[in-house]
Amino acid sequence: MSPLIQIGIPSKRIIIAWHAMGSAVIFMSCQSVRGRVQ
Repeated sequence: MSPLIQIGIPSKRIIIAWHAMGSAVIFMSCQSVRGRVQ
């Protein structure tokens, strides 16, 4: 395996984790905004 592939596999997992965290943060902020409006 080339070093680039070995680096690329964990970085993909990190990107997926960042996307999951980001979507969760956006969801929480949307929920809090809805709570304030209602």
